[in-house]
Amino acid sequence: MTSKNLYMDYLIQIKSAPVDAMLSHTSAGCIELLGVIAAADFQGHPLTVSQVMAMIHLASPGTIHRRVESLRQKGLIDLIYKNGNRRTKYIVPTAAADAYFEKMGNVLMKTLSHARRPHKAREACGELACAA
Repeated sequence: MTSKNLYMDYLIQIKSAPVDAMLSHTSAGCIELLGVIAAADFQGHPLTVSQVMAMIHLASPGTIHRRVESLRQKGLIDLIYKNGNRRTKYIVPTAAADAYFEKMGNVLMKTLSHARRPHKAREACGELACAA
């Protein structure tokens, strides 16, 4: 299976996976921002509110602010202070966001396991090519 086909299969699997109620009305832009926030936190470098607001490659500051607020209201992110510093707020994913990423990881694992199994259509094509 080519990498493109694998990725397309993953996208198809995501669309058919059940979505949590809190994510059913979440925009693609919010999901993208949640991914950026979660990836930074996963790497041990949680983002500050200022850092997120400066990500103009994602959207305008006003749009980013609305997305952050939407994610916060849906319980997908928290704004926290660290080490007693009350001047800097960090944005971190919540347990609900972790559950969402766990589900997406499971979909990816399912997609990869399907890619390792011979596909009947590919087998048929191989048999036809041999017959020709």
